[in-house]
Parts: sequence; C-alpha cells; structure tokens
Amino acid sequence: MPIQHRNRITFLQILYPLRMLLKRLSVFLMIIAAVMLVFLSKSNPQISSFVRMKVAEATVPAENALSMPLDFFSFVRGKIAEMTSIYKENRKLKEENASLKKTQELSLVLASENQNLRKMLNFVPEHGVQYITGLIAAETGGPYIRSAYFTAGAEAGVKKGQIVMNEEGVVGRIVEVGENTSRVLLVTDINSRIPVVTGDTGELAIAAGNNGPLLQLIYLPEGSKVKPGEEVYTSGDGQFFPHGLLIGYIESVGDKSMAVRPAVNWGRLIYVSVVDYGGDKKSQQ
Repeated sequence: MPIQHRNRITFLQILYPLRMLLKRLSVFLMIIAAVMLVFLSKSNPQISSFVRMKVAEATVPAENALSMPLDFFSFVRGKIAEMTSIYKENRKLKEENASLKKTQELSLVLASENQNLRKMLNFVPEHGVQYITGLIAAETGGPYIRSAYFTAGAEAGVKKGQIVMNEEGVVGRIVEVGENTSRVLLVTDINSRIPVVTGDTGELAIAAGNNGPLLQLIYLPEGSKVKPGEEVYTSGDGQFFPHGLLIGYIESVGDKSMAVRPAVNWGRLIYVSVVDYGGDKKSQQ
C-alpha cells in the first residue's frame, strides 16, 4: 500500500508540469496563429478571407447548436411571463367587471327611486293640506295585497283616518298608528268602502274592495249608463275622502256588477303620501 501511494504521487507530479506545458504551448500557438492571420490579412486578403470563412463554417453550426437550448428556454420564460401577465390582467378585469355590475345595479335602483320621487313632486295636494311622504311596504299574506305598512307613525304626525295617495291616485287610508309605523287599509281590501262618482255620467255608487285585483261598483242606480274606461272619483260623501280624488277606471260593465281597475299600479308602489284633508276627527282618535 505505501508503495502504490508513492507511485500515484509520482505520476501526478509528472502529469502536472506536462499539463501546464501544454497549456502554455496552446496559448503560444494561438498567439502565433493570430499574428499570422494579421500578417496574412495584410499580405493576401483572399487567403485571409478563405481561412476566416472556414473557421466560421466550423464554429457557426456549433454556436447555433449551443444557442438553441438557450433560445428555447428564453422563449418559454417569455411565454410564462406573458401568460402570468394575462392571468393577472384577466383577474383584474373580472374584479372591475363585478364592481361595475354592482355600480350599475345601484344606479338603476337610484334612477328608479329618482323617477318615482319626481312623479311624487307632481302630486301637489290642495293649498293648506298637510302631507307626509315616505315608503310603503306591502304585507305578504295572500295572492293580492290588501293592507300595507307606511314607514312613519305618530312621531311624524300620522293619524288614523288620513288618506294615503301617490301620483297615480288613492292607495287607501290609515287604520292603525304606531310610534314609527302605520297600517294602511288598501282600496282593494274587502273592508274598504268608498263613496264614488263616475267621471262622465256623474252617477253615484260605492267602490267596494273584495281582496282581489279589481274593485266592484255597488248601489248604482237602475239604468246606469256607465261605460268601460270611464274614470271613477271620490264623491266627497262620508267621513274620510274629499271630492275629486281618482280611484280608478271602469274595467267592465255587466248586468249585475261593474268592475273598476284601481288607478294605482301595485307592482310599482314604493313612495306614498299620507294626506290630512281634515276628515272626521273621531276617526283619528
């Protein structure tokens, strides 16, 4: 074992100087070749060009072969960066789109409320009549709305018996009053009875609710000449409604009954006004 170790060390000691000599010799040869090429390019340009082209033909394919993996990885890296950028941009656009949808929905709601409020501004009660405007919420208790809640009560000055209206016509009247909420008996309720007069023929009757979408005209005189499309107004009789408030329109005329379509569109009923026309004070107690 010691002998083999000494032999290996001796071989390495011989190999190292030889390796250094070859390295120095290769550098020396490269310098000589470079000097020769310089002189050759000066003395004989054609030979110099020939040698340069031969060297290029030998080295260019190798350079191309070596550069192909680098080009491929550069291409892949560029595509990955591009896809990452597209993904981030797509996610950002989705978030912006969701935000724009919410803004659009809010704009539509505000536009609808603004339109309804503008319509309410066109509804101006008589001079000296007090009114309170607010929101109304229908009661969910059946296929047709019959009563509803008004978002104001005694603290806002709402009193029992006051009339509830919007820009289209009569909605109903207040029947119960709380501190901040009131209950409205709609004209379609079965307990609703309103003295009315027809617009063209001037015939007196009672518009009665039946918990359905239409009102019924009852107690019409014999030989009535009312016709479909005729307007129906409050007659001013009784203790709640003054004369001349629009109730609805004659929908159909039969032998025994006549149907009235309410002027109010229940599907768009949002804002209403509680109006005090100075009715019977006993009904407000």
